Amino acid sequence: MKRNSFLRPIIAFTLLAILMMPSCTKDFTTESLPGIQFSNSPPVCNFSVEEFSVFGESFSYYLENSFGYYSPDSMIREFLPTELQDTFNIVYDDLETAMSGMDLNSRLNYLLSNGLSSVNFNAAYLEIANTVTNGIAAQEGLDIIKLRVQSLEPGIESSTKLTCDEKEILRAMSEYVKSSLDYLTNIWGTNGERYQLFDGRPIEDRGCGFWTELGCFLGGVLEGWTTATGVIGIIKNVAGDLGISVVTTTIQNASIYIAAAKITYAIIFAILKDCCPVDCDVPMGASLRFTGCESAVYKAYGYGDDVVTLDWDNDGGIPSFITTMAPHEVEITQLPLFTLVQTTWTTHCAENGSENNSLNPFHRDLRTLAGAFGGIAVTGPKAVDPPSQHTYTYCNTDISLNANMNFQWFVQNGTIVNNYGHCIEVLWDADMTEGQVQLQARNNCSNAQQLFVLNVTDGGPIP
Repeated sequence: MKRNSFLRPIIAFTLLAILMMPSCTKDFTTESLPGIQFSNSPPVCNFSVEEFSVFGESFSYYLENSFGYYSPDSMIREFLPTELQDTFNIVYDDLETAMSGMDLNSRLNYLLSNGLSSVNFNAAYLEIANTVTNGIAAQEGLDIIKLRVQSLEPGIESSTKLTCDEKEILRAMSEYVKSSLDYLTNIWGTNGERYQLFDGRPIEDRGCGFWTELGCFLGGVLEGWTTATGVIGIIKNVAGDLGISVVTTTIQNASIYIAAAKITYAIIFAILKDCCPVDCDVPMGASLRFTGCESAVYKAYGYGDDVVTLDWDNDGGIPSFITTMAPHEVEITQLPLFTLVQTTWTTHCAENGSENNSLNPFHRDLRTLAGAFGGIAVTGPKAVDPPSQHTYTYCNTDISLNANMNFQWFVQNGTIVNNYGHCIEVLWDADMTEGQVQLQARNNCSNAQQLFVLNVTDGGPIP
């Protein structure tokens, strides 16, 4: 990717202005919250998604099926304006470096002292974080922790002390936490009952226990979203400084998806390896890139650094057996009479020729997944200013990597003036009071169609 050198002074000035703000230290609790910020009722919010569950569905699909093939840089290229693509990585890396080594409370203090969060936001953030960490400390089941996090969400949405942008970030974070819990439950079990089956070794030989590794994973989630929070604030400021005519809702939504991808990559490819450094680990799972109605290219991830070759035993799939070297990719086709492809891995490692086996198979129904509509959503500004005759950007956050899909955009009470990549630009009719962005998805495998909708009203900001 070509770097825009002219951005550096702008980014540096924005960061310097933020970092020159006076610093303070504070512990955040619900008791420390100030009085009602909005005098009568919560602000009327028009978020970038129709329902917050859209975030959860997308994050779950990403974790379960596609992240190994869909990198943060890919999302940056598809969902951000060209002028912000280099900027996002620069800001993210700089902010992560600045907060490196800080605990969660210190990270939130850092954001507060640099004008990137509020006391109210930090208190709500810590309430979610404490719910997770207390659940791990008490060794509650992952399903119980998920329910406890979910119970906090109505209070966030109805809060009179949080801004609309703060609510959206917090709810995106809570959806990612819940998606992570579901993902880990599918791999390790609700209480780690399948953790030992992960590679067949006794728990004491795994490098650490289930609750320790769970804490490392979710600790990475909680710290990662502090970086995401800061980056979203800075990126929106930089967009304004560059005069980019895209409403901040669009920038924030794109940044949420990209940040979720960056957090996922950091956890799987760095944090867990540092937490439980077992060099001959079998893969944690595989990501899929669909090539047909019953086939996909698998890319294994999360295996030990010492792994040289990997045996794939694919029950219900072709090839039924194959050995790979890095990057450990295999195209697998599901056999007609099988409802699942069950893959069992055996690692062969450099040190002493050691090997480990996965006793808990990785299973996917390729036929059903290829014919489904997972990982698709329409996002963008739900409140616009039609009389201004500015254009607004809407995106299909499709992370399915399914070559069997076709998409077509429609707009009610507006006109599509540009169509690029996953996104469109819409010019709303000057007299529009209610409109709709529609994405018609067609799956060529199941020969089915599904309509994804975002309802839009007037009374919003001018880009």
